[in-house]
Amino acid sequence: MKSDLSDFEQRLSLRTLTIDDYDSVVALQQLCFPGMEVWALHTWRSLVTRFPEGQLGIEAEDEGLIATCSALV
Repeated sequence: MKSDLSDFEQRLSLRTLTIDDYDSVVALQQLCFPGMEVWALHTWRSLVTRFPEGQLGIEAEDEGLIATCSALV
């Protein structure tokens, strides 16, 4: 029997993060790394200003930002 999994599918998109994503990034940091000090706004601003192509996020169509990664130069 073949199962229809379309009810469980959702579109994901990969994009460069911006300063406007700060609150979502902090929320993910708190969820994934409880007890870790979250990034200050000035730190996030520096990351997205100096190396924007190194700050990536994945969005689920119905959930918003669900994953991030950051790289430093």
